[in-house]
Parts: sequence; C-alpha cells; structure tokens
Amino acid sequence: MEINPTVPQDAFIFSEAQYPAFVGGFGSGKTEALIVRSVVGKIQNPTTDRAFYEPTYDLIRMIAWPRFEEMLIGLGIPYRLTKHPHNVLEIEGCGRIIFRSMDTPSRIIGYEVGDSDVDELDTLKRDDAAEVWRRILSRNRQKKPEGKNTAAVATTPEGFRFVYETWENQKIPGYEIIRAPTYSNPHLPPDYVQSLRDIYPEHLLNAYLEGLFVNLTSGTIYIGFDRARNGTTEVEKAGEPLYVGMDFNVGNMSAVIHVKRKGKPVAVGEITKGYDTPDMCRILKE
Repeated sequence: MEINPTVPQDAFIFSEAQYPAFVGGFGSGKTEALIVRSVVGKIQNPTTDRAFYEPTYDLIRMIAWPRFEEMLIGLGIPYRLTKHPHNVLEIEGCGRIIFRSMDTPSRIIGYEVGDSDVDELDTLKRDDAAEVWRRILSRNRQKKPEGKNTAAVATTPEGFRFVYETWENQKIPGYEIIRAPTYSNPHLPPDYVQSLRDIYPEHLLNAYLEGLFVNLTSGTIYIGFDRARNGTTEVEKAGEPLYVGMDFNVGNMSAVIHVKRKGKPVAVGEITKGYDTPDMCRILKE
C-alpha cells in the first residue's frame, strides 16, 4: 500500500500516536480511513483482538459491516462475519474485530481487546462521550507483543464537545489530532463541495466543510446579519404608523419597532424587559 504522509487520511491510518483523532468535514473519508486503520492494525497485530464502535447498531449494520466486507473482498483476504449474536468479524490468520454500539455505555463490558477504533464519537452528548471513552479504554487491556494499546477516533466536529475538550483544548500527551477538510478527499464528485456551500451558512461550513471546531449553538438567530449591509440610522417620524413585532414572554416581554421606507420594513427601535402586556402598551404609547 502506497503511503503519502502529507495526505491527512494516510497520516491518520498510519499514525503512531496512542490516541489519534481524525476530525474532518462531511465526505472527507473519516469512516473509510478508520476502517482501513482497523484492518491494517489487525493484520499487524494478529494475536490480539480489536474493537470497532459506532453510535448505534443500525450504523454497524448499514455502514461498518458492508465497508469492512467490501475492503476485505477487494484485498482478497478470507474472513467470516458473525452478525448475531456475537457481532464479530474473524479475519483468517489475523484474529477478531469485535463490533459494539455506543448508545448504551453500560453495555461496553465483558470483553478485552488490544486496540479500538471509534466512529463519530462527537455525535454523542459530551458526558455520554466521556463515559464511552473511559469504558473503551478500560476494554483495551489485552497485552500486545510490542507497542502500546491504542484507540483511534474519527468524527465530524460537533461544536465544543468531548473531542474538542480532550484533543484540542487539553492537549494531553499521546492525543494527536489530524484535521481533514472535505476537499482533501479526491474521490468525491466534482460538485459535492459546492453543493455544501449552497445550503450551509458560513459558520457551519467551517465545521462541516473545513473540519474546524466552531460554536454551533449560540449566535445562530442573527447569524446572517451584517451590520454594514443590514444596519440603518433611520428613525420614526411624527404621525408615522409603527409596526411592532412582539415576543410575549412572562415577566420579560420584548418588541422590535419598524416603519416602512419605500415599501420595505426598517427597524427603528427595540423594547426589552417589558413586565406584562399593559406595561408594553404604556411603553409603546410613549
């Protein structure tokens, strides 16, 4: 297999870090790279087992198993996949890959492996991801002939969650982050990147196209507001009709006041912290 260390997918597959994380945009080849890393690692360490984790069993069935089988068939490597009840892939002469779901952390018990591979860890809630990660590391206790037990993660950046805190913010020794934008994958259709640009706002493109950690939860209501293009210095005029947009919160009412200029609405005022409807009526009359 030809290796190009400047390509993020290759850098992740063959990373010697104990806990590498491949953080990439949509279509950047995260899952594919994780599966290749899993197969390569299994061939290199045939005497220990390996685990592969997806957020749900449906994803194991629909994504992981078909891709593992396609890859092994393409490589001409004999295997046997026992889907139920064991969820185990046995590669001839190279041992087992055990598949587990992350949707119930308390079920990550009862087996031991040498290495693990974790897909889309950051789609879990922060506390759930932290619990899953601790349990995965507790399963990594088969003694390998040489080298450390490893656990690799491939995920889309989902805001400032567990992967950001652990790999980016804390910078723990042994934790390496490898970032891959969508367009680093040469196998995508030529119009795929533009199709993402057409439907996602800029701050989401930073996450889902560039593979960057961004805040996905705050500042989203006025995310399209540009003060230079959308701001105004207009004020209401005496006797002019006012158009009021109301937010009827209990004990904390608010309103935006508009007038029409050339048939278009222009915001000229704002009311906040109104106590109740009579209070808002008084303020508006004033």
